[in-house]
Amino acid sequence: MDHRKLNFLSLALSFCGFAYQSLMAKTFAVFIQEEIIGFCLSSALFIYGIGLGSKKSSDAKDPLVGLLKIELILMLLGAVAPMMVTYLFFIPSLELINFDGIQLPPGPLMMIFVLITGTISMLLGYLTGFETPLLFRLREDKENQKHLNHILAFSYFGALVASILVPLVLIPKLEIYGTAILIALLSGSICVYLTTQSQRSATYLKLVGTGILMVMLYAFVQEPLQQLSLRIRYYGNYPKSVTNKKDITEYFSEIKRQINVTRHLSTYQAIDIVDGQDEDGPFFSLWLNGQFQFDSRYEKSYHESFLRGSLQLSGQTPKKILILGAGDGLLLRDILKTLPSDTEITMVELDPLILKIAKEDARWASLNERSLENSHVELITDDAFHFLRQSKRTWDAIYLDFPYPYSIELSKLYSVEFYRIIKNRLSPDGFIVFDFPTNESAAIINSTLAAVPFSNVIAYEKAESFVYASDKKAKSFKDDYKIIQLPPVDKQLVNSLFKPQLPRMWE
Repeated sequence: MDHRKLNFLSLALSFCGFAYQSLMAKTFAVFIQEEIIGFCLSSALFIYGIGLGSKKSSDAKDPLVGLLKIELILMLLGAVAPMMVTYLFFIPSLELINFDGIQLPPGPLMMIFVLITGTISMLLGYLTGFETPLLFRLREDKENQKHLNHILAFSYFGALVASILVPLVLIPKLEIYGTAILIALLSGSICVYLTTQSQRSATYLKLVGTGILMVMLYAFVQEPLQQLSLRIRYYGNYPKSVTNKKDITEYFSEIKRQINVTRHLSTYQAIDIVDGQDEDGPFFSLWLNGQFQFDSRYEKSYHESFLRGSLQLSGQTPKKILILGAGDGLLLRDILKTLPSDTEITMVELDPLILKIAKEDARWASLNERSLENSHVELITDDAFHFLRQSKRTWDAIYLDFPYPYSIELSKLYSVEFYRIIKNRLSPDGFIVFDFPTNESAAIINSTLAAVPFSNVIAYEKAESFVYASDKKAKSFKDDYKIIQLPPVDKQLVNSLFKPQLPRMWE
C-alpha cells in the first residue's frame, strides 16, 4: 500500500483507538469518583493491552484482512463499552438485594466491577496493538526506514489529537455515549476503505455494512438506555428481595413512574436534574457529576442555617459579601431577603450553564425567586481560586458553597493555600463559612483552618453542619443552633495542594 495512504490510516486508526480509551477512562473515573486514579489505571491497562496486541499481531497471515477484522471488532466494542461500564456499575448494588434467600457478599462486588472494567480497557488496547504492526507489513517499500518512521509519527499524532479533541470538544457536545457512537462510525468508514483495498471487497463490504448498521441501531436505543441507567442510579431503593421475575418487573415499573432525569452537559460537569414524586407532590433535586447538591423539599432549612447561623456568630451585619459557588441561586435568595438592600454582593460561579439553567428553568427560577437576575448582584463567571488570586478587594463575609471534594481537583478548594488567599481578602472582622462534614474529614478541615491560621473556628449545626472561621471572637447563638465539638488539630492532616488529604476520606 502507498506510504501516504498508510500515514493517513495510521493517524485515523490511532485517533479512534485512543478516543475509545479516553471514553473508557472518563467513564471509569466518573463511577469511582477519582479522576487521577481512574485515568491512570484505565490507561495503564490499555497500554499493556497494546503491548500484548503488538506481540500477537505476527500471527495474522494477511495483514489487510487482519486489520479489517480488528477494526470491525473495535467498532462494535468501542461503541457499547461506555454503556457496558455504566450498567456494570450497578453490580456493587447487588449486595443490597436478597436473591431468593441468597445474600451476596459485600465488598468483592465492587472489585468485580473494577476487574471487568479494567479488562474492557485492556481488550481495547489489545485490539489497538495490532494496528501499527499490521500497517508496517502493508508497506510497499519494506526496506525504507523513513516510511516506517512516518507511520509511527502519524500514529502518535493521532493519539495526541484524540487526547485533546475528545475531552475538550466531543464529550461536552455529545457526552460519552454519543461520542462513542461517532468514533465507532469513523471506525466503520475506515473499515469501508479497507474493504476497497481487498480482493474480496464484496464479501467484506457486507460484513462491514452489517456492523455499521448495528452501531446505528444502537444509536437509536442509546438514549433510552442512558435514561434508564440514570433512573436506576438516582432512584436507588433497590428491592430488598428478588424471588421471581415479578419483583424485577415491579421495580422497573416503579422507577418509570416515580422518577425522570434531565441531563445537561457543560465544559466542566454533568448536570442532572432529577424529578420525583412523593405524597406531597412533585419535587426535584440537583446532582453534579453524580454528587448531590440540593433537594427542593429540604433546601430552605439548609440555606437558612447556612446564613443565619453565621450572622449570629458574627454579631454584625456585613456590608460586603462574596459568594463562591452556589450557582443555584438559593443562598443568594436568602441573603437578598435577609440583609439590607444596599449590601454589596459579589457572586463567583465557575459554570455558566448552571447559571443559565437556574435562570431559565421555571421550577428552579421559582425556587430561587429569580435571585440571579437581581441587578444589585455582581455576577462573575470564573474559577474561585483564579478570581481570588487576581482580586485585591476585601469582603466582610465570604460564603463557600462548593461540591464535596471527592476528587483531587476539587480538594484545592479546601486547601490551606486557598484558605490563606481567602483570609487575605477578608476585612479585619470578616468571616468565612461553609458546609462542614461530621465524619473523619472534620479533623482534616479543622487542622487545615488552624494552619491558615484563623483565631476562632466554630462548627455548628441545625438542619446541617457548618464551620465558621474568623479572627474576631464569635458571639453566642440566639436560636437553637448546636455547637459541634471539633476534633484535635493534627499538622499531619493539613490538606494542601501538594499533599491532598480529603479525596481519600470524604464519604
